[in-house]
Amino acid sequence: MKTIKLPYQASISDSSIVKKYKQQQSIIIRYAYNRFLEAKSEKEIRLLCKNLNNIDLLNSWLIQSAIKKADEIYIRNKDSKVIFGGKYNFINRIKNKISKDEYKQNRLLAITSIGESIQKGNRLFNFNMIEDNSIVFKPNRNTKIKLQLPKLKKNYKTELYQLQQLAEQEQVTISVQLDDKYIYLSFDEKKLEFKNKSIKIKNRIASIDMNPNYIGFVVKDYDSNKILHKEIISLKPLNDKFNSIKSDSSDDRKVKLNNIRRNLVFEISKRLINTANHYQCESFVLEKLEIGNQNYQQGTRFNKLINNHWLRNVLISNLEKRCNLNEIKFVEVYPQYSSFIGCMMYPSEVDSIAAAIELNRRGYELINYDKNNSSSVMYPKFDTNQLRNLWKERLNDLDFGEDWKQFYTKIKESKLRYRLLLDDVKDKVNAVFKVFNIKNYITLYKFIL
Repeated sequence: MKTIKLPYQASISDSSIVKKYKQQQSIIIRYAYNRFLEAKSEKEIRLLCKNLNNIDLLNSWLIQSAIKKADEIYIRNKDSKVIFGGKYNFINRIKNKISKDEYKQNRLLAITSIGESIQKGNRLFNFNMIEDNSIVFKPNRNTKIKLQLPKLKKNYKTELYQLQQLAEQEQVTISVQLDDKYIYLSFDEKKLEFKNKSIKIKNRIASIDMNPNYIGFVVKDYDSNKILHKEIISLKPLNDKFNSIKSDSSDDRKVKLNNIRRNLVFEISKRLINTANHYQCESFVLEKLEIGNQNYQQGTRFNKLINNHWLRNVLISNLEKRCNLNEIKFVEVYPQYSSFIGCMMYPSEVDSIAAAIELNRRGYELINYDKNNSSSVMYPKFDTNQLRNLWKERLNDLDFGEDWKQFYTKIKESKLRYRLLLDDVKDKVNAVFKVFNIKNYITLYKFIL
């Protein structure tokens, strides 16, 4: 077993709560230890603990973890007497060098929680090192205490990221001890030898097209020239719920939804990379965008959705972390005309899927770029015959121009509806895709291939 000791910071109110849990669990540990000295069984001690006072905060898992901790102390010190708080703390109290309160504080033991693999490492702690360098202590449904970690050194960061991903995959147990200033994570270091690695298949690429409501996601294998996976992740239910609240952003309901949104972004990132890993993708491709706050001339609600509520940078940052952790190439490509080209080249695909396929192509061309090859990274071959065949009589009388840019202008001037929207195919749900609600406010449309 290996134990990592990490300092943390918490708010004053949260630190006060941690102290109360320490006090109550210490009561159990000392009591259980003394019962082990009396040769009582663990089952007997568990029943006796139900009659103790001043342990109202503790749930059954914290009580069980405390008893296990007492058993460890008993086994480790069978041939010696245990003085909780240490010998010098006891001597200093006898000599009146410290007060009674100081003596009691020094006797408190760290909160302890036994790890469980099926509970993503530990049922009372959420490990968010990848997301925002924190760990959350959740002793009950209504209490969540954020433990902010310091900036981690590279070796610690790599190890903790791997540990979190193994916990998410229910492949490791993480026992935790929580003191006033430090948190201790204990785990089987041999598990990290796995390191979440998988064999990558060359020229198999995952890609996404992003907008505030929908994320189109595809996996394509270029050796077989087949699309292996298509799905759309919809955050539109969350956005609709948020916009239905007629108040300013300080409204508690909106604050709660924004917190939910942030958590969902991390869940989406986790899903995308897990799927890319499943298909053994060598690369993950997305748009290289730098979007600043601006007026999009489509109303205040639309501006807020794009400028404030999307959390695009949070998603991209987390995707890049998870790609690095899983040794997947993280590739950003320029997005110009990608949605338009995708919709024109793949008219039977929903717009976000079509755009993701075009971005996928750009990623493939960039990864395999050869200056002696005439193929373009940015644009596919502009073949008017192919486009006429795809769109048949709808484009026969249209002047295409000489390249994709001119063609885009011509289509806009003609006011041709070239996008196939998700709403257009929803009535064909059984033939086109399956619908899942993977989290509250997230709808997944997984296309049937």
